[in-house]
Amino acid sequence: EKNGESTPLKKELLSESESLWKFALVRDYGFEHAPNNSNGNNNNNSGDDQFYHSIRSPEDTNDETPFLRTSDVFKAPTAFSSWKHWRKIDRRIHSTRNPAAFIPRGERVVGPYFLRAASLWKKIEQWCENESSYKSIGREIQSSLLPGRGLDPNL
Repeated sequence: EKNGESTPLKKELLSESESLWKFALVRDYGFEHAPNNSNGNNNNNSGDDQFYHSIRSPEDTNDETPFLRTSDVFKAPTAFSSWKHWRKIDRRIHSTRNPAAFIPRGERVVGPYFLRAASLWKKIEQWCENESSYKSIGREIQSSLLPGRGLDPNL
């Protein structure tokens, strides 16, 4: 590697690593296979884009931050980083289990469902915050939105 340039071998290894973590996202968190990116670069476009969207799970799980927020949605730099955040959410939801316990596939979170829900809630929040949205109705609706259940499937 000279002057920060990637060698062809390093690019190939990074591409293979990304592919493996994308398969893990498909297997573990319900993402769909995307067409192969034939040029081998990681520019996060087209069908591959879905793999890079994730949600940050707050580190503190006390009563102050028991819920995921729409502001926690982000675009991860790598498929591994995305997978890691989905795993944190999955482990948090299943926190009553032994951390080393296997979570059956049918009980794991489905990432695309969480992302669609976050997108819908973001639109509702934006509509409510928009001053031109039927005057004060948006503020009234927003004030009536109370947090739902925490990340405890036993509630």
